[in-house]
Amino acid sequence: MPRAHPRYAITVDISVTVEETTFTAQSENLSMGGLCLETSQGIELGQQVALHLALVFPENNNSEPIKISGRVVWSTAINQHHQIGIQFTDISPETTSDLALFLRFLASERGYSTSR
Repeated sequence: MPRAHPRYAITVDISVTVEETTFTAQSENLSMGGLCLETSQGIELGQQVALHLALVFPENNNSEPIKISGRVVWSTAINQHHQIGIQFTDISPETTSDLALFLRFLASERGYSTSR
């Protein structure tokens, strides 16, 4: 089954909040529908998360951190880390617009690959 949105390989620092605990992670890839992140913390399937991430534009210009809610749809332990799939569940129209602009930027840049 094809993915609903293309994924873009990009590393972005993310602040992840699960219930009362906040920790940092890095993205592996990003799409309009979700992201894959890598972290030393495991998160249970179905767990709701709050994400804060700053999108990186040319010359290390970062956006203001955007807040996106999501839920864990898969998790794989790899050595001392975990790769975790997050499906976005609550995105404001403004955040949707900002994310779409960033993904269009990635699509137009050389060196960024997409996968479905």
